[in-house]
Amino acid sequence: MNILLGSLAARYPFLSFSSIGKKACSAKTLFRFRLGRGEKVVSYNASHHANEWITSLLLVKFVEMFCHALVTERRLGDYDPREVFDSASIYIVPMVDPDGVDLVTGQIPAGSTLYENAEKLNTFGLPFPEGWKANIAGTDLNLNYPAGWEEARRIKYAQGFTSPAPRDFVGDIRSPHPNPEPWRNSQKHLPAPDTRIPFAGRDNILEIRGLRPAVQL
Repeated sequence: MNILLGSLAARYPFLSFSSIGKKACSAKTLFRFRLGRGEKVVSYNASHHANEWITSLLLVKFVEMFCHALVTERRLGDYDPREVFDSASIYIVPMVDPDGVDLVTGQIPAGSTLYENAEKLNTFGLPFPEGWKANIAGTDLNLNYPAGWEEARRIKYAQGFTSPAPRDFVGDIRSPHPNPEPWRNSQKHLPAPDTRIPFAGRDNILEIRGLRPAVQL
């Protein structure tokens, strides 16, 4: 992923590219870039869940197609990229859960401390590591937000997800509990988005939240 992002930044210097922090549990760096210079704020993100890693590749491909259309002065579907670039600022986090993705895709070797610690959390019988959804520490990042968190905690605790697990553990966002997630912390420093679009995948279906129908991969 870092190679892909570096290639994009080199080819399209108008992309504002930055680090938003390191993951406390694995020292993996999260990256964000900004596309556009307008007032309307849009947030795109992918790979909230580790086993949905393909959404990161699709999001990066979308950015590449947009940038290519912009510099070649071509339309992208029904849209004029120059008009979008001038009217909107799109903040993109292509991989919210890089350490979880590394586990699922085999980048964390079997026998390593990170691998074995994660394997110990797999008490629910999920295929391991390919069924892993959480970050490497066992927190489901899609549930780790200060928006409806208490309700999510009530539901997931009732289902038995009361401690770090491969999926559905909500973590703890309550002050003064330290938050090790640079992804969630970074959202505090963004302008409030007019639109937030997470890319999600399930059973070979790409779901762009809020858009229907879903796309069969």
